[in-house]
Amino acid sequence: VNDLNLDCDWDVVNGGADVATGYSGACVEGEVLIGTDNQTGGNAKVFMTKDYAGTTLRSEAISGSEMQNQTAGHFTARFGLNNYGVDAIANTGIAASIGVRGQASRSPLTYGVYGSGSGAEFVNFGTFGIANGGSGQQPPTNNVGVFGRALGNSTDVNFGGYFIACDGGKNIGLYAEACEGAAAHFAGSIVVNGPQLSLSDESIKVGMEDIDNSLDLINQLSPKQYQFNGESYPHLNLKSGLSYGFSAQEVQQVMPSVVNAVYHPAKYDSTGEMISPEANLLALEYQEFIAILTAGIKEQQAQIQEQENELDEMKDMMMQMHEQMQLMNEQMQMLQQQIDGCCMDQGWVPKSSEIGKQDPMGKNELYQNTPNPFRNHTTIRYTLEQGGRVMLKIHDGNGRVVAQLENAEQSAGTYTYVWDAAGLPAGLYHYTLFVDDELLVKRAIKLHD
Repeated sequence: VNDLNLDCDWDVVNGGADVATGYSGACVEGEVLIGTDNQTGGNAKVFMTKDYAGTTLRSEAISGSEMQNQTAGHFTARFGLNNYGVDAIANTGIAASIGVRGQASRSPLTYGVYGSGSGAEFVNFGTFGIANGGSGQQPPTNNVGVFGRALGNSTDVNFGGYFIACDGGKNIGLYAEACEGAAAHFAGSIVVNGPQLSLSDESIKVGMEDIDNSLDLINQLSPKQYQFNGESYPHLNLKSGLSYGFSAQEVQQVMPSVVNAVYHPAKYDSTGEMISPEANLLALEYQEFIAILTAGIKEQQAQIQEQENELDEMKDMMMQMHEQMQLMNEQMQMLQQQIDGCCMDQGWVPKSSEIGKQDPMGKNELYQNTPNPFRNHTTIRYTLEQGGRVMLKIHDGNGRVVAQLENAEQSAGTYTYVWDAAGLPAGLYHYTLFVDDELLVKRAIKLHD
């Protein structure tokens, strides 16, 4: 054992098996050469340094062939209940305390810290980090189990953390778990080359029901375009440029279950000074909107289909009307004959030339029914300038009477009737108003029930 100042010795006890870490002499620094008997060479050397807290150990590999693996220090623990190859503790640092610090440089591939775990029955950890807090101080301490930082120039590719899992039956490159809060928090963009998967297995769900009134929910949402306030929140690494989305506060009034409170921790420099404060913000589960939008599309499609069915029905009715209009003259003649016969039986002689015409002086008036076309019910209204004998009848397309709404003496005025056509087939109908010797006719179209 030599010392660097060549004026003191470091003791090696137990036949060279241990270096005395309890040394109490006056020497500040010394070295032990490993792998050779002479004092000027060797594959590695161990530096022994003494400071006010005791003696520390620093190892360095300095020689050997380029084809050899140079190991500055090799530590082995075996056969114990819990074995630690290296158990390092650092505390009460003025700026920082680092239990293990690794530095590597000047090689094609360098590892600051390299951990390998193998041979365990259940779990192997290559590197395992624990950060214990609980001081209760304000602001709270940030406890980081494993911290990685990569710094380089503009030509470098820097990875703060690089994870690979392969050759296993089930590979997970990165696994994060949080008892509460966020299992992963990314302050910046995320690039995904594969599918983004969310657990959706039916076996882990309860209370599954269809979404009702999804269009009502969608109509209450107010999409926005905006820009993030990156100037006031630089530590959040917010997106720049135009964005599209929703206000979490507005969505909370409509669908509170998709709004979550998010905690963004404060940042500190190496001296413990706060760089950026903590933030409590609201975030949206945007993937939940997929189900709402899907239900809304289906609901809207059902409405469109119903309207298309109604349009098809109306088209069919219009085609039927077109066919019936071609026979209208014949039907009107048939109707006139039946009406003339009906009226003559009762001693009335209507003026056939006035069928379907209003009195040019506005004596009596028969209005168009509303609604028209209709399904089951429609309203018929007429006005009498003077009183008289009145009959109001409904005829189908073949001239048959299907309903009689009035048959009585009436005084001057306006009268309203509701025709209940439920159960009658769809088609073209005529409603006829007889006022003494005057005859007025209008057409009504009934749709399928």
